[in-house]
Amino acid sequence: MLKLKKNEIEQSKLEINNILDNNNFFQNILLKFKEKDTTAGVKMYDDKALIGKPLIIRENIATEIADTLTRAEKFTKEVIFYHMYGQAGIGKNTLVKRAASLLKRKLMTIDLKALKDNYSKDWSNTFYDIVSKNESSEDILCLDNFQMFFDKGYENKRDAFAVIEIVKQYFRTVFVLSDNKINDKEFEEKYFWFSENIPDLSSEENFKMWQRFMPTIKDMTDEKPEEIASKFSFTPKQIEGTIRFAKKEYLKNGEKKLSKEQFQKCAYSQVISTLGEKAKLITKKYTWDDMVIDNKTKLELQNACERIKYKYKVYDAWGLGDKHSYGHGLSMIFYGSPGTGKTMAAQVIASELGMDLYKVDTARVVSKYIGETEKNLREIFEEARKSNVILLFDEADSLFSKRTDIKDSHDRNANIEVSFLLQQLEDHDGITILTTNKDQNIDEAFNRRITFKISFSKPYLGVKGTDEYSENYELIKGLWEKFLNNGKIPLADDIDYDYLTTHFNVTGSDVRKAVTTAAFLACKETSDKLCFKHILNALKTGLKKRKDDFGHEYHTFVDEIFKEK
Repeated sequence: MLKLKKNEIEQSKLEINNILDNNNFFQNILLKFKEKDTTAGVKMYDDKALIGKPLIIRENIATEIADTLTRAEKFTKEVIFYHMYGQAGIGKNTLVKRAASLLKRKLMTIDLKALKDNYSKDWSNTFYDIVSKNESSEDILCLDNFQMFFDKGYENKRDAFAVIEIVKQYFRTVFVLSDNKINDKEFEEKYFWFSENIPDLSSEENFKMWQRFMPTIKDMTDEKPEEIASKFSFTPKQIEGTIRFAKKEYLKNGEKKLSKEQFQKCAYSQVISTLGEKAKLITKKYTWDDMVIDNKTKLELQNACERIKYKYKVYDAWGLGDKHSYGHGLSMIFYGSPGTGKTMAAQVIASELGMDLYKVDTARVVSKYIGETEKNLREIFEEARKSNVILLFDEADSLFSKRTDIKDSHDRNANIEVSFLLQQLEDHDGITILTTNKDQNIDEAFNRRITFKISFSKPYLGVKGTDEYSENYELIKGLWEKFLNNGKIPLADDIDYDYLTTHFNVTGSDVRKAVTTAAFLACKETSDKLCFKHILNALKTGLKKRKDDFGHEYHTFVDEIFKEK
């Protein structure tokens, strides 16, 4: 616990006057650090060390801060506390250094968390020892990571006030930095306290930062700033970290250009995600070559990808973003029968864009307790935004179901949850994919907010002799060829692709399961090759589980097929 003693404060002031060198505060403190090795968490900047040129972004904010402090110092004789909060890496320290430069003042920054981590129980004495040596009240102090006093595991408001009481004895202007807003009016009531939120980068600011750093690795990757900016909305610190990591990967890669996947790795190295608590990271196994779908569906999926690749150019550079009522995110609904490739399509999109894909665990999100579901959803969307990932809501009708007439409290709460989810989807600037087998169960309000609604259907052959028949024939045949001709399965010469194509109403999932089952049957018979009979037997087993697909004629249909063969 920090303790304030007036006699100690007065004694420290006397000690300052007895320091025997050229009366330079920063030199004195450096000498003291050298003797006691107390530099951890403390940085000092003179006029030359500060940022003396305009910032790439947010120069206006730094200027406004400097102007506000100038006016405040004329207005009051009280110590001025300027509290800035915003996510880690957003540039709070940079703004402080630039503001100090504009004010032509020296600056000391103390990372409270680093100081505590390095000096443990003795950190408070070390802190007091550092601060009490300040010779000039004109110097500016910056207290970083002030939120540590309110974090779980520490939670000591008394220490927070003790720190403030100490520094006000030696400094005229103090910056207080935290990742989150300090929700305590006591500070504002007791001190001359400003509080300002430093927001996340806008699309334009994000692009400017990528544009600033990408030329430094232009020979290392083919990625373009506008495409990267559309996919990764990062803090300045994360962007710098990505570029630094990319340079290292480039050297490890034998000075060969980094692939999309390699650059993605560099970007995600800067992300610390907690999504794994309520969502599962999906391993991306598929690309466009793995998908056997009709041309219309494939084109719609490709158009969706283009929305992300050129989002910055269209919405920001060309100014069309202001014309949209909702957010600039991409939302899609994939609907259709089970096994038609909806989840596979989500993986393909993630692979194409070079982004991570997280499948939301509905069981961990939905809660019987009032307000808990909304809280979980808010956390998921917020974390997805920070992590720059694609959210996949599989079997989305369980969450996005139609609102009903209110008959009881359960109906009321369910409707509130749907309305809240609708709002989150509207505001989200990232990518959200919903999959459902029954799109008619989805609330109509979602359809108006959805960017792409894409149908996935079973490939029915249709009428023989028509263009539709020819196209679907090749499509269904392609499914069988895709799974059977992988270059590794030893196939017998009797595989009848025409028979498989024309006699079985199957999805891609059905084909995959049938081929896998057939392979096990072949191994069971100690066969050196997978034969046509193995596929037929695998299908016979699988079709029994899909009786509803064939109606009243199911048994006749199955018997006739297998009698023929």
